[in-house]
Amino acid sequence: MPRGRRPMPAAIRIAKGTHLERLNRNEPKPPADSVVPPPWLEGDALDKWNEVAAQLLALGILTNIDVDALSRYCVTWQEWRKHLAICQKGGDVLVLRSESGAVRFASVAPSATLVGKYGRELLRLAQEFGLTPSSRSTIVGSAVRPEADPLQTFLAKHDARA
Repeated sequence: MPRGRRPMPAAIRIAKGTHLERLNRNEPKPPADSVVPPPWLEGDALDKWNEVAAQLLALGILTNIDVDALSRYCVTWQEWRKHLAICQKGGDVLVLRSESGAVRFASVAPSATLVGKYGRELLRLAQEFGLTPSSRSTIVGSAVRPEADPLQTFLAKHDARA
């Protein structure tokens, strides 16, 4: 596993103006012409997919090869919501009582533990798509998918100056 920070995609480097001399000039630009939810996605996860995918497509972030990652985000969100609902109904603490009704043991319920686990995973996946304020705070983007590829436009201008 490589050490240090994860590599930054070229489009984000351009938007930030960060280390443009280190751009990957051959970074793949996957198409977004067949972004559809997988057939096995259902229920709340499918509803979340429809909500988030529309927003990411409008921003030009979601591509065909991101479908599986977004599906994982939606399924994780569905599980997080399920366990959060249990906790909100008082299922966040597991209490064992004696025959007389006295509390013998109290512990964090499995659903409460899973809310934390799924919450951390949701945050990680959300950051991959720029779905948190901090993950998109330094990116200057457009709400409309550009006609021309901004990376190719930048590289063409940059090469012309060299």
